[in-house]
Amino acid sequence: MIIIISPAKKLDVNNESKTEKHTTPQFLDKSGELAEDLRRFSPKDLAVLMNVSNDIASLTFERYSRWRPPFNNDNAKQALLAFKGDVYRSMDPESFSSEDMDFAQNHLRII
Repeated sequence: MIIIISPAKKLDVNNESKTEKHTTPQFLDKSGELAEDLRRFSPKDLAVLMNVSNDIASLTFERYSRWRPPFNNDNAKQALLAFKGDVYRSMDPESFSSEDMDFAQNHLRII
């Protein structure tokens, strides 16, 4: 079984992860192209394009400005632990054991 969930608008990329285990996103090259294109937008344009508030658009603008692979535990955070929307809070990935993380890695996909 594969579970597919959407990303959340709320993120916490500042606090340290409880695990150093991580993987490289599957479409990193395409993500880089998209990030490069989105860097050309102003925060106001991002708000309209993404249908988000000005605050979220400003955060998104800053994140695209800082987006630089290669990623590691010093400059990135695992998506499952970074997203803080309702679905992620309900799953409570901070409480996952090593086995739970392995299961999620093999059975969970975040768009």
